[in-house]
Amino acid sequence: MTNQELRRRTFFVLIAIGFVASLLIAVFLFGSRSDFQKHRQSLPTHAANTQEVHSSEESETKLVTNSKVSSADPTSAGPGTGQLQDQDVEMAARRSEALMEVPPHPWRKTLLANIRTENLEQTIRNFANFDDSSLAETSISDWDSAETCAEFQSRVVVRLMRVRRVLAYGRQHPEEVIPLLRKAFRESLVGWAAAFEKRQQDYANGINTYGEPDVYARDQKSCLAATYILAELGDHQALPLLAHQYRIHHPWPPPVFRAPVPPAMTLYAMHRLASSHPRDSLSPEAAQALEEYLTMAKCLSTSEEITATVWDASYSESDPRLSISGKQQEVLQGQGTMTLARYPNQFTDGSDMQDSNGIKSQRLDLLFAKLDAFISLTYPNPNLRQAPSQGP
Repeated sequence: MTNQELRRRTFFVLIAIGFVASLLIAVFLFGSRSDFQKHRQSLPTHAANTQEVHSSEESETKLVTNSKVSSADPTSAGPGTGQLQDQDVEMAARRSEALMEVPPHPWRKTLLANIRTENLEQTIRNFANFDDSSLAETSISDWDSAETCAEFQSRVVVRLMRVRRVLAYGRQHPEEVIPLLRKAFRESLVGWAAAFEKRQQDYANGINTYGEPDVYARDQKSCLAATYILAELGDHQALPLLAHQYRIHHPWPPPVFRAPVPPAMTLYAMHRLASSHPRDSLSPEAAQALEEYLTMAKCLSTSEEITATVWDASYSESDPRLSISGKQQEVLQGQGTMTLARYPNQFTDGSDMQDSNGIKSQRLDLLFAKLDAFISLTYPNPNLRQAPSQGP
């Protein structure tokens, strides 16, 4: 065989190999595309599958919603029904395992049983009960736990299950809740001086623990809860009581007579009410005073909106076992939730409205002076503004 014939035969062999290779590639591509088209055409529409997910930020737990969505568009690359079902089964299995690892706590079971036996008036009277307040207070870390610390108290009030119950019911039936809360608020303010003096005498006598909440604790929690709930329910007629609560506060050093609620919380509750106050019935003088206050109040930060479990959920997001176990997402899935506002303790520039000892910033007092001028013009009734003793 000559060299020319050898080259010709080699040329034809290479052509044949190239043709076969091209044919195989075409078959592979065509078959894969056909299978992909069949798979796409077989994808059904799957409704959004909503889950509640638990997260944590600066030791304060929250609930947020995370949605797994499979689009109805057949060209979507989302998971199919089978995959979503597998995910649901996997989540259910993880939740079942988490519930076995972190079962409902006997303390919470007792608390829920206690609250369920109470009528509305009893729940309002029992804000200070240890079954509720102890866990609400001890589960908060990194903050001064004094009654004068606005940051601590703003976190405590939204953790009280009785507060959540009354607030949730009040959003549906404000006409039932507001009069009872306002009455309890007034009584606690009127009795505060005597309760404060009695607590100081107890300390002087070496009594610093109690088998049940004393009158001081009950009045303090009553005022704290009423301050928050009345503001959230928009009870503008509570403004004179709130203004009095701010005025009776004297921080350390003497004269020592602390108000039951930190002044920063009291002012912010009044701010919420002033911001939403109806304008139609105001006199020109009151309307002008309100506008002057609102102009000055632009330095106030907005409240933080948080989502928390409802009072009768089997678990609370503040349960420390959830953070320890790392099972927040699984355990809190499916728990009923509600939205709460948590009041700030800082101005928009980052400076504190008051310190943990209750010492107010000058700007806070200036804001109160403007707001109090509006309240005096709008609610001049001396009975609403009747003040108990200014201190021991």
